[in-house]
Amino acid sequence: MSTAQARRKHRGARRWQAVPHLTLTPPLYSALALVLCLGALVAVFGGAFTVNQVVIQGKGLPASAVARAAVVQGSNIFMVDSSAVVTRVSALPQVAVQRVETSFPNRVTIVARLRPAMVAWRDGTALYLVDPAGRVIGRASATTLPVITSTGPARALDPGTIIAVREAVRILPAGTVAEFRYGTNRGLSIVGRAGWTAIVGTGSSQTLANRIATLAAFLAATRSRPQQLLLVDLRYRSPYARYAP
Repeated sequence: MSTAQARRKHRGARRWQAVPHLTLTPPLYSALALVLCLGALVAVFGGAFTVNQVVIQGKGLPASAVARAAVVQGSNIFMVDSSAVVTRVSALPQVAVQRVETSFPNRVTIVARLRPAMVAWRDGTALYLVDPAGRVIGRASATTLPVITSTGPARALDPGTIIAVREAVRILPAGTVAEFRYGTNRGLSIVGRAGWTAIVGTGSSQTLANRIATLAAFLAATRSRPQQLLLVDLRYRSPYARYAP
């Protein structure tokens, strides 16, 4: 073999030699992990995940009041507790929260609806609007809703009472009712324009709705009686009635 051939062969052998690879030692692994952790912490606790969008979804909602009650603006998105937001916003009497959603990197969406007013409740000189669950929505100066007047101390109206009043308005002939009353002893009572009083009492929504249906049938059956009806108590299986002599 000539000298030139030997040199070419030597260069080819060097060209195909394995390239040495970098070996990461334990200290190097630790340093890389630390850098990654620090980067993640900066992203999480820095401005990248700070809530700056609070979206309120729902017709007619007081958006500004809902956003203030949520107390999430400027918070870290990872620290937003949806259950706590629901609790805070639900403290607004006119708002019913349906759900709270968080979206990366910085948005919170609150889906809610206005509570519907079903009846009005007069307690002393105050007039309150009340939803189907008996929750007070707010005060009113006047209303076209059926008004329930307290006859004694009462902290709240139960759902059964509200359903009974709405049912009475629906099925009793127009002009039959003069007043709805509520007291802790008798529960719901209805005063008729003809001078009678019907004691509906307390109970579940279905129980009181059934009593209103019984009252409607009873009034229809007693129209032809010559005596004036004074009182009918619907709390018993068979209504107790008292007539003028």
